[in-house]
Amino acid sequence: MQKELAERFDDAVLEEALERFGLDPERVRELPGFENRVYEVERDGRDHILRIAHSARRTVHATRGEVEWLAHLAEQGVPVAPAVRSPAGKRVEVLCPHPDGSYFVAVLFVRAEGEVLEDVPALKAEYWGADLFRQWGAVTGKMHRVSVGWHESHPFHRRPHWWQYDVVDVRRFVPPDQTRVRERTDELLARLHAFPRDPESYGLIHADLTQYNFCVKDGRMTLIDFDNCERSWFAKDLAVSLYYVAGGARTGEPTPAEEFLPPFLEGYREEREIDPRVVDTVPLFLQLQRVMNYALAFQRNSAEE
Repeated sequence: MQKELAERFDDAVLEEALERFGLDPERVRELPGFENRVYEVERDGRDHILRIAHSARRTVHATRGEVEWLAHLAEQGVPVAPAVRSPAGKRVEVLCPHPDGSYFVAVLFVRAEGEVLEDVPALKAEYWGADLFRQWGAVTGKMHRVSVGWHESHPFHRRPHWWQYDVVDVRRFVPPDQTRVRERTDELLARLHAFPRDPESYGLIHADLTQYNFCVKDGRMTLIDFDNCERSWFAKDLAVSLYYVAGGARTGEPTPAEEFLPPFLEGYREEREIDPRVVDTVPLFLQLQRVMNYALAFQRNSAEE
């Protein structure tokens, strides 16, 4: 959570979230979170994940779109950890409204079975390889297949398009003297905006499907962390996965693309045909991810850092 948003977060926010969802304040453990506050909690004898975000990052309307999509994916058999309702029957609870119109948004998710591989080196050593990559591709392909033509229940709940994520706006964050970065980003965005957006190639995607965003138990994965889901080309999900696998993660060495892509694409094709022209666009989405991460570095740190 950004510093200025974290300063607004106090015990009252967490206490209200726990009360709304009927959670025991004695059974709360904070987990690492990047843009949100995240807690492991217990309800009805089962572990859950409580996520609290500020409206400056996640509005109540966009969050409702996220949980609606998760519910759809779960109904279609995609392995995800869906949101559960509060005693008041709400999947999304609004907390601590401020006079300036801002607020916090709380969602309670079923905790996915298993562990994030990057958090457990021994587990990663056991499962990281072609079988997992093939399953990763199949799960991604199924998620895309069942999402073709799907829409949120109300236009207000519509998830943002890829260009509406703030760090795509490089000129807002990158210093003006970095003219080459700005020019090349402008060229890249112009190319992407010219792509056709037909329902078979463009729809709701996870947008952050990295090795940090699925859990594994007995070799089976469950997707988590959908709060960046957006409307974009399905090819972008492929590119983001490749970007972080081939770039390595904080706790391991990078995996060569030639080891990851063949089984991943084989699994994807088990669930959904993929046009070779879609694969040809992946390098552009790799560039987009690099641009976004670069802008994010300036958003989170001073130029000197």
